[in-house]
Amino acid sequence: MSESGDAGDLPATSQDLAADAVTVIDGAFTSGGDADVYRLCLSGGKTFSASTVGGSERDTQLFLFNSGGYGVYANDDAGGLRTSVLPANHAWTPAAAGEYFLAISSFNRDPQSSLGPIFPDTFALVVARERGAGEPVSEWAGLNRGAAGSYRINLTGTTGCDKTPPTVSLVSPADGAHVKQGAELVVDYSCSDTGGSGLASCVGSLPNGTLLDTSQLGPVAVTVTARDNAGNETVVTNTVTVEDQTKPTISLTTPAAGAVYELGQPVVAEYSCADEPNGSGLDSCVGTVANGAAVDTASLGQKTFTVNASDEAGNTESKSVTYRVVDANPPEITVTAPADGAVYAVGEHVTAQYSCTDEASGVDSCVGSLPLGAAVDTASVGEKSFSVQASDKAGNTASKTVNYRVADTSAPAITLTRPTQGAVYTLGQQVLADYSCADEANGSGLASCQGSVASGAALDTKSVGVKTFEVSTSDNAGNRGSTSVTYSVVYDFDGFLWPLENPPSVNRWKAGKKVPVRFTLGSNRGAPPVAGGYPKVAPVACGTGAQPDGGERARGSWKKVSVGQSKRGRGAYMFVWKTEKKWAGECRQLVLKLDDGTVHRVEVQFVRRGNNRNWDLDWDDEG
Repeated sequence: MSESGDAGDLPATSQDLAADAVTVIDGAFTSGGDADVYRLCLSGGKTFSASTVGGSERDTQLFLFNSGGYGVYANDDAGGLRTSVLPANHAWTPAAAGEYFLAISSFNRDPQSSLGPIFPDTFALVVARERGAGEPVSEWAGLNRGAAGSYRINLTGTTGCDKTPPTVSLVSPADGAHVKQGAELVVDYSCSDTGGSGLASCVGSLPNGTLLDTSQLGPVAVTVTARDNAGNETVVTNTVTVEDQTKPTISLTTPAAGAVYELGQPVVAEYSCADEPNGSGLDSCVGTVANGAAVDTASLGQKTFTVNASDEAGNTESKSVTYRVVDANPPEITVTAPADGAVYAVGEHVTAQYSCTDEASGVDSCVGSLPLGAAVDTASVGEKSFSVQASDKAGNTASKTVNYRVADTSAPAITLTRPTQGAVYTLGQQVLADYSCADEANGSGLASCQGSVASGAALDTKSVGVKTFEVSTSDNAGNRGSTSVTYSVVYDFDGFLWPLENPPSVNRWKAGKKVPVRFTLGSNRGAPPVAGGYPKVAPVACGTGAQPDGGERARGSWKKVSVGQSKRGRGAYMFVWKTEKKWAGECRQLVLKLDDGTVHRVEVQFVRRGNNRNWDLDWDDEG
């Protein structure tokens, strides 16, 4: 780069070389007192150097000032040569990038500030430390011995001093614009540099020429960032607002436009409204009646149905259709009895119940298979039907048939004559079962009738205890029934034998004497069938008929009784009851419970002496 004219000798009058990096300055002194100052920018990092070695035959001096005109470092002679060097990577080499001023002068022509010399007057590399270093350079002083002539300065570590940021032109989207949702908006921008360093980059948040996403409501921004080679940056952001400008859509399915409905015909309104995808959202959707509600068909004539819709952005839409209601309805028939699909029992009493109605013109006739209130046929099983014919005064007719079935739904009846509930029979007694079953008239017919034993056969009386007798039956329709009774089998006990008398008699016996308690049981000849803990003895009030539950086990023993002492064919038993003298004047009841559950009692009044026939009887173990 060459000096243009004569560069000034102060920063304010310097020649500006800061547009680009400078590697060579070719200039000339107009006289020995000439000093030239050049404005340039350093890239920093101690990379700057300036040298006139090999580039000038004159005795030169080099000085570096910062952007404020304050001295940094200087050199007169380099290595014994008359030329000068400001070296890179020296302790005094500026590390910071930015604006600086480089001055060149002839020998002994030195910069001054208002305070005096800035640099020491020596041939070595020096730093600004004289009294004038506290102020910026303001003049030059010293000998004027140099001659006019050219010089060359070789430089490193310089860059352009472009401080002007690049320009961004963001044409689309226009900042502050309002656009319709889904609008096609092409991103359009460009960048330029006027500072001289040149444009380094021009980058948008979206590539230039692409479509801006306007599918979502709200603000959408595009940012473009431009940088020049001097590091200057410009950022421009344009924001547009995407708005819902589209009306909601209405879909009206029912009533359909031009539809014809019958008077009173059930018609349910069916419609819907929708805002566009990602729109502001539906605010309202209101029809003549609510969606799903009944459309007006209650009167004849032409009618209008309207649906109004709005979205959250205030866009509205309306849609109307007309339809017509005509009288084309036949009479309505209601059959209550017989009910369609009903199942009735054979012979069940069912009366015909039906009615006819017509809201428009009225009923003209209503005739059933049977008159209203007449008995419906249930006399036999099978599938049956019942019909009603109707007409209205407008000539519309209707017919309705219901089907019903008469079925055998009842189980056969059971007649159980013997045994009866709670009957009591003696052990081994012959009792013949007596029962029968019958299905209802016109029923499906008897299929089975089975008891615990066949009717006419002997009941079970082989053992004592409570027995159950059951009869089960079924008919050909699968109906089943059963009944059961319980009866008891007990020993044939015919009372206590001599010398005791049975209740209500009260026996008299001498206290302390043994009492022979004798009895017989039909069809039993084994050990005494006495329930555990019996016989028992309990005190009672004489002759009151009391039957105490408690008592204590009677003292005594069972004795074998010879056949001659029992009735023929019956088992004979004797319990020798030991009494106590202290019972004299009291009554005791001997309670005998058999293992068939029956209880038998005998009452004895104990005395000390008397003329009763039992008084002096002295019973011994021999009987």
